[in-house]
Amino acid sequence: MKNDERTAVNNSDTTESRRAEEASRDSEEKLRLIFASMADGVVVTDMNGTITEINDAQLRMFRYKEKSEIIGKAGLDFLAERERGRAVADMSRIPETGVNSGSLYIAVDRNGREFECEISTAFLHDTAGKPNGIVNVMRDITERRKAEEALQASEDRFRTLIENATDAIVIVDANGKIIYESNSMERITGYRVGDWVDTPIGDWIIHPDDLTKLASTLMEVIKNPGGILEGVTARD
Repeated sequence: MKNDERTAVNNSDTTESRRAEEASRDSEEKLRLIFASMADGVVVTDMNGTITEINDAQLRMFRYKEKSEIIGKAGLDFLAERERGRAVADMSRIPETGVNSGSLYIAVDRNGREFECEISTAFLHDTAGKPNGIVNVMRDITERRKAEEALQASEDRFRTLIENATDAIVIVDANGKIIYESNSMERITGYRVGDWVDTPIGDWIIHPDDLTKLASTLMEVIKNPGGILEGVTARD
């Protein structure tokens, strides 16, 4: 091979190598930005479960200020002791499933405060495809759980109110189909509770002369939620 040919080959190899290095740096920078900006907490450990990296969101979740305070600790230390055996068992199944997604655990912050979190776990791999680390994405679901509990309590109060009301209460959907009848329906109308569920309210015990008025009133209620339907005659 001539000198100028060898030079051209070397230059080409150098260019390709430089491009590969730049692409690798760009990829690493993108991953770093994603890692740092995620709202969910991220904890990376080695295969022994020792923490090697953590993002800012996770620091805040654990009530720490510096990564150096956490890196080097065992990841299991941040789960309630009663949860650790289950977490290890879940992790042992990752080679079969590929990921442990959305499992709920009780975590512990630096002050000993317990909180419920949702954790998804997966293995990291080296260039040969061999697992060389574990990444855990954590989400504090305390506020979500409070909202769910508040909603459930509200629904329970509503259910208790309407089930014990002396007046008959009927709930219809936006299409005018009956989806609920209160217990007082049977006492007032003689029909068993549930007889009219899934039935259009126009087929219900409304006097034929009032069907046009009913349709008009329902349209007004749909346009203005919270409206009251009154003055419609029922038939027995």
